Amino acid sequence: MTREGLLVAKTKKEIKYFSTIKQVYQNKRHALEIFSRLAKSNKITIKDFKEDETTLKYLFSCQNRKLINEIQGSANTFEFNKNFNPVLGIGISNNSYYFTLMNLAGEILFEKKINLELASGKKIKNKDLEEHLNKKLEGVLNSLQHNNYADIIGLSVDENFIDSKVSFITAKLLKKILNKNVMIIKNSASSGYAEKFFNTNLKEKNILYIHSDEGNGVLFKDGLVFESVETQDDKGYQYLTGWHHFNIVENIKELISRGIGSDIVSLIGGNIENISLDTVFEAANKNDKLALDIIKRTAVALSVRITCLVHMFETMDVVLGGGIEKIKKYFLENLQSTVKIFMPKKEWADFKVYDVFLGETAPSKGAALLCVRELFMEV
Repeated sequence: MTREGLLVAKTKKEIKYFSTIKQVYQNKRHALEIFSRLAKSNKITIKDFKEDETTLKYLFSCQNRKLINEIQGSANTFEFNKNFNPVLGIGISNNSYYFTLMNLAGEILFEKKINLELASGKKIKNKDLEEHLNKKLEGVLNSLQHNNYADIIGLSVDENFIDSKVSFITAKLLKKILNKNVMIIKNSASSGYAEKFFNTNLKEKNILYIHSDEGNGVLFKDGLVFESVETQDDKGYQYLTGWHHFNIVENIKELISRGIGSDIVSLIGGNIENISLDTVFEAANKNDKLALDIIKRTAVALSVRITCLVHMFETMDVVLGGGIEKIKKYFLENLQSTVKIFMPKKEWADFKVYDVFLGETAPSKGAALLCVRELFMEV
């Protein structure tokens, strides 16, 4: 084994969670500034930092690690190194794996979706589940035919899925198969990050991203990412935590199990475990009374929630994703009227709601992008 191979073998790889807690990055403002400028304009010039010795030192460290290249013919101007080992992001949602391979500049090299084929509500032994998921992962990874990836693999999972067997076993398998660190990220953070990066209308803006019918919030402000935190803080980020009691699917399941009639029952073949947001939306479009009632009730709650968060964080641009963009028509009117109750009149015109740009591929794209960000944080 070569010396380089021996070093890789001896390096212990880990599974970690993406963290947005401010202490993690308090000494990394220069790293965030460099990365944010690169992400916005795809290039950066030394003259912008002539008087900042710390930032210049960091910039040259990025060059030494081959994260950035000097642009040919443009002295002292740098761009992402597109030949650096590509970054792999994987999303888990809707009983599927979503794969995105991209270079450091965010250019997509490969995308694929595969169905996990896991029966809803059916128990499966850990060993059998691991063998099943291993086949799914290896099938795609073998088809990629890449000898190496960047040292962090991004795994994006649903908020209520983060500690599930599928998420944990997938992370463990990725670490084992690829011998890389694995970073687990919530779908809300990865999706919001991808929407902001790929939607040119949002790239320069501070945005509030609202994910799913529970209204999980992620704030993207001044190059930083803020999620809800479990501990008390002085900025109110704990209020970004979603409201689980407004989960449309869970409420529908409970009411149907009590015997309340709905066309949803025929759509799911009688098994309430098969109910999904798409099932509820399909029933609502057929004027199912129960589906419409629950959707409208959730819409009112989301309207109040979004308005309060916008006012609290002084961020007028909102993106709706994680499925709720499909019911936008049911609560946009509620949202606009609620804004007029909670916000000063002079701010009404500045308030904007944006449609998602990426849809179901957002989590895997965002997972890859946040891994690129993490590579710059580790310099």
